[in-house]
Amino acid sequence: MKYFAELNGKSYEVEVTGTERKPVIRLNGNLFEVDEKRLYDRNQVSYLINRRSYETSATEEDGDYSVHLAHQEFFVKLTDGLTRRLQKLGIQTKRSEEVGAIKAPMPGLIVKILVKEGDVIVENDGLMIIEAMKMENEIRSKRSGRIAKISVTEGKAVEYGEELLELEKV
Repeated sequence: MKYFAELNGKSYEVEVTGTERKPVIRLNGNLFEVDEKRLYDRNQVSYLINRRSYETSATEEDGDYSVHLAHQEFFVKLTDGLTRRLQKLGIQTKRSEEVGAIKAPMPGLIVKILVKEGDVIVENDGLMIIEAMKMENEIRSKRSGRIAKISVTEGKAVEYGEELLELEKV
């Protein structure tokens, strides 16, 4: 299957073949052999890519992914070939621009909340810091909006998928 990914303003063509457990990936024509192993947490995966190991976690919402790798968070927009062709024709597909909950991408401890209710934020603004496995991870916004409600407090332990805050349209 062919996908198109956008990361930091750059576009990538991704073709995935092989099996679910042993995918073969072509990234802009370059071949990568991948071994995948799910870890103790259902959204954490260990990948062996061309004999290098990577531990990642990711959350997805309408084709937008928040990927944690090497103590950094990356936002990736992913579309399949059909969706991309429809968008080029001016036909919009479902897209989460609206309000909604920002959820914990991993279990951890809320170390610091960087926003307060009523704040207006833009895409990629820092929201809070979660400590997981003795590493601090900054949670960033995937969309713009106003902070309607903060559902956690500093020092609170959270689980994967737990609501951290609620955004509303500006």
